Amino acid sequence: MIWQDVVIFDKLTSEQIIRCLAGALTLDDDQIRICYNIEDFPESNNAIVVCVVTEHMHGFRLTLSLYVYSELYRDDLNFHGFVRRFARLSQTDCLVANSSPDPYLMTLIYPSGDSCEVSINIEFIDNDNEYHVVDYVKR
Repeated sequence: MIWQDVVIFDKLTSEQIIRCLAGALTLDDDQIRICYNIEDFPESNNAIVVCVVTEHMHGFRLTLSLYVYSELYRDDLNFHGFVRRFARLSQTDCLVANSSPDPYLMTLIYPSGDSCEVSINIEFIDNDNEYHVVDYVKR
C-alpha cells in the first residue's frame, strides 16, 4: 500500500471526490472507498483506493489522504500527473508535497494543469492543521 496526501481548496462532496478520483485514476467509482475518520478506516475489499477525508475550517478546505492498494498503481502512479487530472476534473486548486526538504514548501497545481511552488503559513499548519499559502516561490 502507498499513501499520499492531496490538499484541495474547495470543499467537495463524497460523490464529487469519488467521481474525480475515479476519473483521474481511470477506475470505476466502486473501486474507491471514502471515510471521514481514520478510526473508521474501511476494509479495502475490492477497492483500489481508500480516501480518508479531513476537513479544515479555513484556507484549503480538505485533505485527501489516499491509500492505494493495487500493485498496478504502486509503481506506475505518476502522482503529480494524477493530481493534475484531479484538479482539472474537480476544478479546484490542489497542494501536494514536493521534493524540497522544507516541509512548508509545497507544489500548487491549478485546474489548468499549471503549477508553482508555494510557501505555507507555518503558524496555521502547526497550530490549526490548516493550509494557507503565504508566498509564491520564484525559481
